[in-house]
Amino acid sequence: MSLRESLRTPFRFKLLSKMISLVTLVALATGGLIGITLTNMSRNELRKNVLASSLAHADLAAQYASNYIKAVQSNMQSFAARPTTVHAARSDTPEQMQKEMSIFSKIQPAVDNISLYDAKGILRSTAFKKAQNIGASFKDREWYQQTMATGKPYLGIPIMSRVTGRSIVPYGLPILDGEGKICYILAGGISLAALSDAIVRIPVSPGARASLNDCRNGGIILVHEDTKRILTPISENNEVVRRLMAGERGTVETPSSTGELDLIAFTAVPDLPWGILVIQPSKLALASVNRMTTAAVIIIIITILLAMFIGSFMARKITRPLIRLSDASCDLAADDLTCRVQFLQKDEVGDLGRAFDQMAQIISDKDVQLRHSMSQLEASNKELEAFSYSVSHDLRAPLRHIMGFSELLQGTATTLDEKSKSYLKSILESVKRMGNLIDDLLSFSRMGRIEMQKSPVNTEQLIKAAINEFSNETKGRNITWNINPLPNVHGDSAMLQLVFTNLISNAIKFTRTRDQAKIEIGCALSENGETIFFIRDNGVGFDMKYVDQLFDVFQRLHSSHDFEGTGIGLANVKRIVQRHGGRVWAEGAVNDGATFNFSLPN
Repeated sequence: MSLRESLRTPFRFKLLSKMISLVTLVALATGGLIGITLTNMSRNELRKNVLASSLAHADLAAQYASNYIKAVQSNMQSFAARPTTVHAARSDTPEQMQKEMSIFSKIQPAVDNISLYDAKGILRSTAFKKAQNIGASFKDREWYQQTMATGKPYLGIPIMSRVTGRSIVPYGLPILDGEGKICYILAGGISLAALSDAIVRIPVSPGARASLNDCRNGGIILVHEDTKRILTPISENNEVVRRLMAGERGTVETPSSTGELDLIAFTAVPDLPWGILVIQPSKLALASVNRMTTAAVIIIIITILLAMFIGSFMARKITRPLIRLSDASCDLAADDLTCRVQFLQKDEVGDLGRAFDQMAQIISDKDVQLRHSMSQLEASNKELEAFSYSVSHDLRAPLRHIMGFSELLQGTATTLDEKSKSYLKSILESVKRMGNLIDDLLSFSRMGRIEMQKSPVNTEQLIKAAINEFSNETKGRNITWNINPLPNVHGDSAMLQLVFTNLISNAIKFTRTRDQAKIEIGCALSENGETIFFIRDNGVGFDMKYVDQLFDVFQRLHSSHDFEGTGIGLANVKRIVQRHGGRVWAEGAVNDGATFNFSLPN
């Protein structure tokens, strides 16, 4: 794969997919939030309305049941207060009332039957002329016992009539003798049939069911749409039933026996130990909202698909020019300085394209100038190199003459006095230093022009070669070498050899005054992944305020009389390390040794 292709491939369609995802996400979040909010608001509002409506219908049913029972009770109380009824009871001739009771039962369909019972609970007369249970005892009946005990009218626990076989609510009315004692009880069965039809058919919401319940003895169902449940105990034992039994009024949303949520309204029947329940399954009550939710989900899906389409269209409108711009950038990076995008649109992308074309033109112009400057610099460097060799050659000729004549003079040393010998020695040392200086200058000059040949480098071998190079200088000296394990690096072996050679030469030179010289060579990894080498000695060291001068050309911190050198070795070290992409620095203290560090990138 070419450089141009490798640069171009990663930029394909990333922005397109991101823009489509962003637009879709925004549409999904917005549509979903609006849909969920509206659905929840509608659901809560409808739930409140259903509960309020159910409670209103429960109140209506309770009032109807109360009025129904009161009307029947009033009629029976009027019948019990008739003079004929009181006379028949006091004269113990209840059979005289059979005809009147029969007529009363016919004109009062809400009364299932009406009968007269003496104070001992014996049935003495009834509306049915040929009743077979005349003379039977009803002393064990709850309504009889309560009426006799209280001496007041009593609405009994609902039962199944033995005479008609229909569900009734017994209602007993005491009839008093002249002394205020109960002599007879007029009892009638209030029919639940008419009441049941009215309550079951209350116009509540579809799916709702209403029931009338007697709240005594744990709760008995009086009216229910399922006729099999009439006069059966209330089986549920939950919060609604407990509150109904306590005569409370309210609404509750609670799970049913099947696990579904029911919306329930309940209220007490005025002046009666009864209560009304209106139960509405939430699934049916909230059916319209559920349909709305389904519609909202469909709308959201359509919105998302539409948003994806629009996002794709808009993204392509943006990404196509950007892809062209990316391709042109890759071409420019691949040294094609003629590439231009030439956008025509009058928007931000167009401005970006025109800015790119302007930049490319500037780079092209700068490249022409740079190439011209490089050409001039290359010619200048060649001239400088030729001049350096020429100057070097011209300088070495007089030096060779000086050295040659000085050596001839040394051959006649027997005729020279001590002062002349000293002058001659100084001349030879100066000539030698001058030669070394010329060699170092040429080396420093070449170091910036030599092409690097990078390859894996075994640094431990470089260290050993550098130490062996100075074996003559270290012969007879007491030097302790501490060389830590060193890693292999990637670089120019010859140049790195020169780095180690110069730094080790420094350490050997500046520990010369120590009886016990110590030189340590090692490395470490930095936080950013560089390999850092160090050469540490216990020599004369240096003052840290001069540390910035160490790696400059011709800079020396010590006298040449004490320590020989030209001041170019460390400058060469700096140039080589920088060409490898690293850095070089030093730490030290006067008479306390020095540490020279340099880093190489991994």
